[in-house]
Amino acid sequence: MSDYEMMVLDLDGTLLDSNSVLAEETKVILQNCMKKGKKIVLCSSRSYEEMGTIARELYEGCEGQYCIGFGGALCYTQDGQCIVEADPIETAVADHMITLAEKRRIHIHGYDETCLYYYRETNELETFLNFAKVTHIRMKKVSYEAFRQQYFHKLMCLGEMEKLEEYDNEISSIAGTAFSNPAGQQGYLDIVRLGISKGTGVEQLCRYLGIPIGRCICVGDGENDIPMLQRAGLGVAMKNGTDSVKAVADYVTPLSNNENAVGFLAAKFME
Repeated sequence: MSDYEMMVLDLDGTLLDSNSVLAEETKVILQNCMKKGKKIVLCSSRSYEEMGTIARELYEGCEGQYCIGFGGALCYTQDGQCIVEADPIETAVADHMITLAEKRRIHIHGYDETCLYYYRETNELETFLNFAKVTHIRMKKVSYEAFRQQYFHKLMCLGEMEKLEEYDNEISSIAGTAFSNPAGQQGYLDIVRLGISKGTGVEQLCRYLGIPIGRCICVGDGENDIPMLQRAGLGVAMKNGTDSVKAVADYVTPLSNNENAVGFLAAKFME
């Protein structure tokens, strides 16, 4: 019997293959672990609504599972009930970042617990919604003035990586930021309250469940996964992960996200 009680999984590039599909073999192995009392936690920069399709598929027939959303800001039950909530981005800080993005003509949208807010329709937003297969989240278009006054758990900028990197240099001292750049896609910049990360989200969920974080496996492939890998009892980097993720990991998978790496890990460490 494994000493590990919980496995925390990043989605894109980790649990999901390059076509954003959860492999049937992986699902069966993870469901068997859950039916034996293990916790399998989805952890993403997405909102619960954006994770919902995968959550429903993975947790079908299982109970007592959890998700972490917005890069660690919120923790949910498997059916979307928020159980742990960090403070949102400070309004003045959010307003400053929104104003700066508008000045630089960078697309920016934001999220509260259940809704995606935007103030201008852009090609960047349309591309993101299509690529991320966002279909279940409520969306609301508001005025620029109302957008500046709205509270957010996460802001997201979309566009050319060079422009996003210049923007990040101006805001990284006042907010938590993380980049992603899906192959062939525009760059994404996730922005949360300073001090929030996937690592703090895992800590909060472990505290809520009474599970020592040393009995937790965290698995990821990207820069924003590093904080949770560093805190876990076993931090696992994907074969297809970045070099910086592999550098902090306790273990690197011999398989990629297109080769059932998560199923291999669950069979090796959770059963």
